[in-house]
Amino acid sequence: MKKILVVGSPKAVQDNSASELKGAAEILFASSTKAAEKHFAANPDLAAIVIDGCLRGGEPKTLAIVDKFRRIRLFWGPMIAASDCYELNQKLIRAGCSSGCPKSDVPKRLREALEQQS
Repeated sequence: MKKILVVGSPKAVQDNSASELKGAAEILFASSTKAAEKHFAANPDLAAIVIDGCLRGGEPKTLAIVDKFRRIRLFWGPMIAASDCYELNQKLIRAGCSSGCPKSDVPKRLREALEQQS
């Protein structure tokens, strides 16, 4: 079964993603960059990563981890920026995310990413 790492998305998005992708992928959740790095290290077979720009607060805190996953850890699969703020999605894309979408579109984008890998 494919694995998806969701970094920092609010619980509502996590629950929605998990229920819509049930049976298609295992969803791993991380509410901090430290937890995300642990999941990433323990699961080298990730199919996709979802990155919320802000973890606990309004300031972008995940830009560095996007860069780290791309440049240091060499993850080349789909990495989706998930924010309702267009400007924040654009910052995450410049940092290395492959695409961006509003949080409500995350399950749809994940399904599309998984279908493209099949």
